Amino acid sequence: MRNYETTVLLPGSLSEQQVEDKKDQLRGYFGDEAEIEDQGVQKLAYKIKHNRDAHYLLVRHRSEPAQIDQLRNKLKLDEEILRHLIIAPEDD
Repeated sequence: MRNYETTVLLPGSLSEQQVEDKKDQLRGYFGDEAEIEDQGVQKLAYKIKHNRDAHYLLVRHRSEPAQIDQLRNKLKLDEEILRHLIIAPEDD
Protein backbone atom coordinates (compact mmCIF):
# COMPACT_ATOMS: atom_id res chain seq x y z
CA MET A 1 0.00 0.00 0.00
CA ARG A 2 1.22 3.48 -0.89
CA ASN A 3 0.26 6.93 0.30
CA TYR A 4 -1.56 9.11 -2.21
CA GLU A 5 -2.98 12.61 -2.29
CA THR A 6 -5.95 13.39 -4.50
CA THR A 7 -7.27 16.87 -5.19
CA VAL A 8 -10.93 17.01 -6.21
CA LEU A 9 -12.61 20.13 -7.61
CA LEU A 10 -16.36 20.51 -7.18
CA PRO A 11 -18.51 23.37 -8.49
CA GLY A 12 -18.28 26.39 -6.19
CA SER A 13 -22.06 26.77 -6.32
CA LEU A 14 -22.72 23.60 -4.30
CA SER A 15 -24.37 24.07 -0.90
CA GLU A 16 -22.63 22.94 2.29
CA GLN A 17 -24.98 19.95 2.49
CA GLN A 18 -24.14 18.92 -1.07
CA VAL A 19 -20.41 19.17 -0.28
CA GLU A 20 -20.88 17.02 2.84
CA ASP A 21 -22.82 14.45 0.78
CA LYS A 22 -19.99 14.41 -1.79
CA LYS A 23 -17.43 13.90 1.01
CA ASP A 24 -19.40 10.85 2.17
CA GLN A 25 -19.45 9.54 -1.39
CA LEU A 26 -15.68 10.10 -1.70
CA ARG A 27 -15.11 8.14 1.53
CA GLY A 28 -16.83 5.27 -0.26
CA TYR A 29 -14.39 5.62 -3.15
CA PHE A 30 -11.23 6.01 -1.05
CA GLY A 31 -12.09 3.99 2.06
CA ASP A 32 -13.07 4.96 5.59
CA GLU A 33 -9.48 5.72 6.62
CA ALA A 34 -9.21 8.49 4.01
CA GLU A 35 -8.57 11.95 5.42
CA ILE A 36 -10.57 14.61 3.57
CA GLU A 37 -9.42 18.21 4.04
CA ASP A 38 -11.88 20.88 2.88
CA GLN A 39 -9.88 23.75 1.39
CA GLY A 40 -12.90 25.89 0.61
CA VAL A 41 -13.96 27.75 -2.53
CA GLN A 42 -11.27 29.32 -4.70
CA LYS A 43 -11.36 31.25 -7.95
CA LEU A 44 -10.25 29.28 -11.02
CA ALA A 45 -7.72 30.63 -13.52
CA TYR A 46 -10.16 29.73 -16.31
CA LYS A 47 -13.70 28.40 -16.55
CA ILE A 48 -14.23 24.67 -16.20
CA LYS A 49 -17.65 23.45 -17.35
CA HIS A 50 -18.97 27.03 -17.06
CA ASN A 51 -17.74 27.40 -13.44
CA ARG A 52 -15.59 30.34 -12.34
CA ASP A 53 -15.15 29.06 -8.76
CA ALA A 54 -14.45 25.57 -7.44
CA HIS A 55 -14.67 23.90 -4.06
CA TYR A 56 -11.32 22.18 -3.39
CA LEU A 57 -11.06 18.95 -1.42
CA LEU A 58 -7.72 17.30 -0.60
CA VAL A 59 -7.96 13.57 0.10
CA ARG A 60 -5.06 11.71 1.71
CA HIS A 61 -5.42 7.95 1.38
CA ARG A 62 -3.59 4.64 1.14
CA SER A 63 -4.20 2.39 -1.85
CA GLU A 64 -2.62 -0.36 -3.85
CA PRO A 65 -1.13 0.96 -7.12
CA ALA A 66 -3.41 -1.40 -9.08
CA GLN A 67 -6.50 0.28 -7.56
CA ILE A 68 -5.57 3.77 -8.77
CA ASP A 69 -6.84 3.18 -12.33
CA GLN A 70 -10.22 2.06 -10.97
CA LEU A 71 -10.31 5.12 -8.74
CA ARG A 72 -9.50 7.42 -11.68
CA ASN A 73 -12.37 5.90 -13.64
CA LYS A 74 -14.84 6.47 -10.78
CA LEU A 75 -13.77 10.10 -10.42
CA LYS A 76 -13.86 10.67 -14.18
CA LEU A 77 -17.42 9.31 -14.47
CA ASP A 78 -18.74 11.40 -11.56
CA GLU A 79 -20.45 14.36 -13.26
CA GLU A 80 -20.24 16.62 -10.18
CA ILE A 81 -16.44 16.47 -10.15
CA LEU A 82 -14.92 19.18 -12.34
CA ARG A 83 -11.32 17.93 -12.17
CA HIS A 84 -9.19 15.57 -10.11
CA LEU A 85 -5.49 14.89 -9.72
CA ILE A 86 -3.93 11.86 -8.00
CA ILE A 87 -0.30 12.04 -6.92
CA ALA A 88 1.98 9.78 -4.91
CA PRO A 89 4.13 12.05 -2.72
CA GLU A 90 7.69 10.93 -2.14
CA ASP A 91 8.12 9.01 1.08
CA ASP A 92 10.67 10.43 3.50
